[in-house]
Amino acid sequence: MGLPALCLRDHEGVTHREDFNVQEIKDAFQWGSQTPLDDNNDIIFRGKEIKMVKKGTNTISLQVTQTAFIREIDDKPVTKRSKEPVPLSAPEWQEFRSLTGSLQWLSGQTRPDVAAMTSLSNKGRETTTKELNDLYEFVKVVKMTDTLGLSYYPVPWNKAMTLVGYSDSSWANAQGHKSQMGILVLVSSPDCEHKKCPASLLDWKSTRSPRVTRSTLASEANAMDECTDRCSYANYFLTHLMYPEVEKDSMKLRSLQATDCRSLYDAVINPAPALTEKRTIISVRSIQDYLTENQIRWVPTHAMWAAVSKVAPCTLCATGGR
Repeated sequence: MGLPALCLRDHEGVTHREDFNVQEIKDAFQWGSQTPLDDNNDIIFRGKEIKMVKKGTNTISLQVTQTAFIREIDDKPVTKRSKEPVPLSAPEWQEFRSLTGSLQWLSGQTRPDVAAMTSLSNKGRETTTKELNDLYEFVKVVKMTDTLGLSYYPVPWNKAMTLVGYSDSSWANAQGHKSQMGILVLVSSPDCEHKKCPASLLDWKSTRSPRVTRSTLASEANAMDECTDRCSYANYFLTHLMYPEVEKDSMKLRSLQATDCRSLYDAVINPAPALTEKRTIISVRSIQDYLTENQIRWVPTHAMWAAVSKVAPCTLCATGGR
């Protein structure tokens, strides 16, 4: 497993295998100060705290947080406003944009669990002081969990690794009756098909569906289609690294797709799904173009990681009581 080994000039990094002679890289270029990352020495890399954690004798994980950044976010309202929800004034809009900008950066770097609330808070011209007050309350929750972040586990980086996509959707819970989608793309070992094993997060997204859907099935199909697309991109990219001799439009790595929507699972594994909504049929056919029947998995709701974050009291797709 490759580990970030050096922090150079506080803004450049080098990652290398344990059996690689990193001195070759050092001799090839001119470097500034060099700070090695190990279990006794943490580093700060582009505003992120990176810590190496040893569990047992052989297991090593990397924990990436933004504790300092979170503590600098201002959670005290600047303007005085009515308790009743009213349209935002110009200064209040400035506050709102400042808060959402900070939270968007945080959610895109180390805190996927922050993404849904940040996305759903913006209701365009219909955004009121209620959403701004709620956002300040949410920032307080984030500050209470400022030591949380991402953990990267030792996944075998070889041709046998498996990509796993989780997708979920909360129907008609967003502005304009759109649905909020949650998407996760992870990499794991082939054992993930049969038992619980470590995985590391590659990609994530929480966003509103681009269109209004007519049913839960339609919104779930929309989310899985988006997740399949993002998994495919990761597969193409990694295939090009693992198999430099093959065509660039090839996917060689094993991919799995998980959903907790039983009706969607039944539709996707069916060669001729009996669906009445034509737009949903298009989404299902798009998924079937990239995945076979044995690559689709149904999981219970408590194991749908794109819906419920296990590290903080907030969600990727904001499904409320889940």
